[in-house]
Amino acid sequence: MLDEAGRSDLLIFQVDLFSARGPLPVSLLEAAEREKDIRFSSRTRMNTDKNRQIHNARKAVRDLIDKLPDHLKDDPSVEFLREAAKENTVTVVHLIYRSKNYESNSKDYDFSHIGMVEHWGAGVRDVHLSMRRKQSLERPQSDETMVAYDLAGDSPETLGDKQESK
Repeated sequence: MLDEAGRSDLLIFQVDLFSARGPLPVSLLEAAEREKDIRFSSRTRMNTDKNRQIHNARKAVRDLIDKLPDHLKDDPSVEFLREAAKENTVTVVHLIYRSKNYESNSKDYDFSHIGMVEHWGAGVRDVHLSMRRKQSLERPQSDETMVAYDLAGDSPETLGDKQESK
């Protein structure tokens, strides 16, 4: 998916409407809500991890091609692999919605006006905070091909985990 945009460098804002982090539930309703949060948020993490794995495989193919003796580098199969191993540089800024205390188990299908306005406001705030975090907008350095930044912590002002791929 991330490689379909061509060979240009990409800056991607990945929006996650459900947070895998949260308090330990104390009731069955809270447990159902946490299950939903974890299930939905794990999909975005899975997609990022899968694309990181693809980027790492392409890097490994390029490294192997560089190690080949010169007489094999012009082989049509090697040329095919060289073309398939080309990639763009990807920076992913993962914006995670921090749910409010008044939300409930219906938050995945609550499209009320008040709910949507609140979600839009939270998204705008997160994007503005991310744009002030210059390190999360920079092109990956050296031979990194994919970097993912997560906004983490109790406040979206904290820039959390940086995950790199080479």
